[in-house]
Amino acid sequence: MKLEINGASLDVPQDYVKKLSEDLWKLIEQLYEAQIPDVMKTGLMIPVRAMLVQEEMSVRMKYGKEAARLIRPPAKADVNLWLFRKFLPYVLEQLNGSTITCETSGETVTAFNIQLENHDSTGGQLGTHRDAGERQDDRANIS
Repeated sequence: MKLEINGASLDVPQDYVKKLSEDLWKLIEQLYEAQIPDVMKTGLMIPVRAMLVQEEMSVRMKYGKEAARLIRPPAKADVNLWLFRKFLPYVLEQLNGSTITCETSGETVTAFNIQLENHDSTGGQLGTHRDAGERQDDRANIS
């Protein structure tokens, strides 16, 4: 990960990135517990559980019962936090090749940007200024 603040560039060591991810998880967990109403948590659990059940059945058909058990959260666990915890490492992995740029004016952040590496060698990002679904390299985006 690379950090640029007001034009000064720093390479962030991997152990700092790991510490950042641990601190980020603690913050997310605290905010989830303190700021999100129980009604919203429960309402979110319904589609999350349905998605996990569907994924578990798919994995069971392809790889067997033991592999499917890895999809299932522990008993009495909050499935929202459990699922987020499972995906957080994949999100943070994307930060390895990223550049975080921050511009400040005194104690105020005036600009913040995160640039992620495009790990897909088949084409560029989707262009937001062109027709929807057309890649910046002019190839059709077929899904």
